[in-house]
Amino acid sequence: MTSVRGKSEMDLKTSPRYEINQLLWELDASYTEYGTTFGQPRSIRKILYAIFSEGTSCSLQRVIFATGMSKQTIHSALHKMEADGYLYFEALDAKSKLVCLTERGVQLAQETAGRMMKTEQMAFEDWSKEDLENLMALLRKYITSFQAAVNKNI
Repeated sequence: MTSVRGKSEMDLKTSPRYEINQLLWELDASYTEYGTTFGQPRSIRKILYAIFSEGTSCSLQRVIFATGMSKQTIHSALHKMEADGYLYFEALDAKSKLVCLTERGVQLAQETAGRMMKTEQMAFEDWSKEDLENLMALLRKYITSFQAAVNKNI
């Protein structure tokens, strides 16, 4: 068996880290597969979701943070969306921009992000409030621990 840092391949596949990653990848694959039914590229879907989560507009910084995509990918997608009449920009101040959906953009966001949000809500309908709170607490704990580990490894 192949060894990675002193652990066998079998040990790696039975570790909680491996299973957590598998679950996260499976969730991401489910989002991707469902998202393809909307007929828009993933970058545009993620931007619409980020904006629509805030209403019909949000700061460019919020879009960058919420999507997790590179600035280059975001800017390319935003300019395509602007050219297609889905959004426009407003200056917040000398350095910050507000990304605003047009009427056409709101309609597209309702058909894509709105539909995704409704599906997410349906997925949680049978969950207890305690289960949801536990999931959120554990995810926050994992994010904090992971960020601390990243900072130690930089």
